[in-house]
Amino acid sequence: RVRPPGTLGWGAGDAGAKVGGREGGWHRGLAASLRRSTHDGGPPQMTRMRQLPAQVDLPALERSVLDRWAAGRVFERSLEQTSAGEPWVFYEGPPTANGKPGAHHVEPRAFKDLFPRFKTMQGRHVPRRAGWDCHGLPIENAIEKLFGRSLSRDEVQARSRVYATEQMAQQMADFRRVGVLGDWEHPYRTMDFGNEANEIRVLKKLIE
Repeated sequence: RVRPPGTLGWGAGDAGAKVGGREGGWHRGLAASLRRSTHDGGPPQMTRMRQLPAQVDLPALERSVLDRWAAGRVFERSLEQTSAGEPWVFYEGPPTANGKPGAHHVEPRAFKDLFPRFKTMQGRHVPRRAGWDCHGLPIENAIEKLFGRSLSRDEVQARSRVYATEQMAQQMADFRRVGVLGDWEHPYRTMDFGNEANEIRVLKKLIE
């Protein structure tokens, strides 16, 4: 089996002991403190456990993990190491570029991130990229609330594109903060002209 490079646990690099020349998380430090000694032929002795802080800054702990994943190129290296593996394709409905994500968005994103990671750990090749649905009434309603109903069609479309771009940037930061792995540098957007042209081509074929 192939395990993605880097640590996917929730330990902080600055909280544990050195393991294998690298800083481990608190769980690694705990494991290191439990090593047994057989010196002088006596019975194994458990070393003293390192005292843990009474209070932990969980947001800082999470950010340290995300920084370590980014610095270690965990996602990119997982694709490189599984490049010869059988592809595993995961289709999902993209979020709409409208408003900040709520709990009902974050929870399914976490579940959707779980299965690609699991398949990657089994040696499958699972490339994936972020994407957004940039069309529909939610965005048009947001423009109407912001600017009223007197805009022309071209003005509505232009302002909708700007609004959707702003919303995607905010949502991308939020989803990355949650820890979702993927290609965030090259997201697909339904409002890209190439995608819109392909939709027209498909509709043409359906009509024919």
